[in-house]
Amino acid sequence: MPDNDTIIDQQSTATQEEKNCCLSQFFVKFCSCGNSDIPHKTTAPSPYLLILAVLTILAMGTQIKLPLGGGFLSLADVLFGITFLWAWLASWKHKDRLHFPLPVLLFLLVTAASTMVTRPGKGGAVELIQLYEMLFCGGLLGGWLIRRAPRLLAWSLTGALLLNLLVIIRQSALYGFGSVLPPADILALKWGFGHACTGLFRSRMAVSFFFALAFPLLLPSWFGGDKPELLRLPLVFLLLVVLLLGIPHGLMLTLAILGCLFAAALLGRRPLLVTILAAAVSLAVSLGLPGNRQTTCLTTLTLLKSDSNHAGELKTCHLDCIAAFRLAATKPLTGIGPGNYQKAIGQFYRELPNPSYNDIDTDTQAAWGILAVNYGLPAATLLLLILLGGTAFAVRRLPPPAPADKALRTPMSTTDLFRCGAAAALPVLAFGMLFSDPLTRGLGWLVALALASAFAPRDEHGRGCPLGNLQAVGVLITGLLLGVLAVPALLLPPKFQGTDNNQTAPSPTLVKPSQAQDIFLLLNPSQVKEITPPFEKYSDSLAAEKQALRIPDGKGTPPDGEEPDMKYGGATYTFELPAESECLIWLRVWWDGSCGNTVALKIDDEEKAVTVGNDSEYKTWHWYPSPRTYSLKAGTHTLQVLNREDGIALDQILVTNDGEYHPDGIEEINE
Repeated sequence: MPDNDTIIDQQSTATQEEKNCCLSQFFVKFCSCGNSDIPHKTTAPSPYLLILAVLTILAMGTQIKLPLGGGFLSLADVLFGITFLWAWLASWKHKDRLHFPLPVLLFLLVTAASTMVTRPGKGGAVELIQLYEMLFCGGLLGGWLIRRAPRLLAWSLTGALLLNLLVIIRQSALYGFGSVLPPADILALKWGFGHACTGLFRSRMAVSFFFALAFPLLLPSWFGGDKPELLRLPLVFLLLVVLLLGIPHGLMLTLAILGCLFAAALLGRRPLLVTILAAAVSLAVSLGLPGNRQTTCLTTLTLLKSDSNHAGELKTCHLDCIAAFRLAATKPLTGIGPGNYQKAIGQFYRELPNPSYNDIDTDTQAAWGILAVNYGLPAATLLLLILLGGTAFAVRRLPPPAPADKALRTPMSTTDLFRCGAAAALPVLAFGMLFSDPLTRGLGWLVALALASAFAPRDEHGRGCPLGNLQAVGVLITGLLLGVLAVPALLLPPKFQGTDNNQTAPSPTLVKPSQAQDIFLLLNPSQVKEITPPFEKYSDSLAAEKQALRIPDGKGTPPDGEEPDMKYGGATYTFELPAESECLIWLRVWWDGSCGNTVALKIDDEEKAVTVGNDSEYKTWHWYPSPRTYSLKAGTHTLQVLNREDGIALDQILVTNDGEYHPDGIEEINE
């Protein structure tokens, strides 16, 4: 017969188990809507895992970086990794099935194959690892959340939107609505955001893209809640208006509205009417009221520059997209490998007006161009087909439309609500990738969630991979990544290589007639005729004649919209050409970083200077050519090197008509 202490211990244990059970049941009831399609036999997730999932989803709506490794790790990376491992182990323990969109797996394998061919080295492998982390791990965890905690997912993601909105309101009051920072200033920020209208992201483009993707993805869940319709519709209307007003980029505001209208149209007439009214109110406020909000929305809505000196020109981010596809066309099947984009992109502007001033907002480089350059045109095309196919697949699997006498379609399960949202979010993603790259921290997790929602199975026994198969896929992917890391980097062809003392940059095609006189004119720092600040001379033991010209970092650039000119800083040279000739001009330069890696070059009375540089060889002297050739007559010519970005230096200039000659190191004239 058990004693009294044993009976008390058993009763206490039973009571504690009952409390834990009640806590789990509460979380399951809260996290999954009443019409959830999760089978009753599925093991309920741990409440502590769900709490961690809430924190992870909130972190998904940020680009906060941790003060570790120079800001390499983000808060979302750490929380996402912990939550993913916990959910994976819990699924393994309870023999649950995890689901992953198989088309995305095909895309990942294609990118791995192209990277194995291009062998970009450690830097490229790190980029590939980040892509796999977001799409593979993010897709698995996103699918797990949609099936195990759909309501929690919707509420937490809505909370991330509202948190960003509050930060945007404060930033707008302090710095102005839609304000931006140069890339170098953003990288220097301790947390990676702030001092501009960025929310908890590092740029206004990134936070705008996050809003534009999240709105259509969540809209069906907002309309499909369990509150009475008379209360729910006005609440969704107010929520939509307030959140749309928080988007600081005009193009992304347009995409967000179109995505919401598409999602609402899939739901029924009443949601569509509410969404139309909310969009009309937000547009009326954004574009109708004079002031900073109207100016910001209009200038970021157009694809063209708005300043008087460059009216009618495409913005630099769109020119960059054209240059990227030109670069991708040189290696169409495999690309040139991740990590090499910045080294080569500046060479393919060619006749395009590579801008004389830096008008690129952070995160405005086209993702389609980056993907094509990094992994090849087949990989980029495959991802586009997956996005468009995911939309069609999701729409086909929705419940049938509502009868003619009803405003709403057949009631949807929680999975259907997310599937409906994904059907609208994926076209937004496909179009938005023409202007920005969402495969980054924060945004990348949302991309994986949208893909997981579109391809989610209808029930527990629907399409998908058993956990054991997914583990095998994970091992395969890990092996591929280790292989990319282990294989020595393959040098880019000369026309793609960056420039240092052992490598040479590409030059434009220049054919010298066989009877032409050889021209080899070298201009050293001592030959400069005029210098205007912030250009200055300084001593450098590694430069020609032990001296060079420089613009120290932070000394300033030409005002926005102004062409480089001697009044904003420059150096003037003159040289004598013995005969008429087609010439190429090389500059020996030193760059401080990605925001100090160009100068402007002007010959004689040219209307506009050309940009030289935009490569990624930093902190080293190297030669780089002008992107064009010059038809020069015999006689005296004037050459000006003008301020475009600070943090640069220059020592030698070479004028030659030999297109096959590539200068190396400090050049000398052989008498």
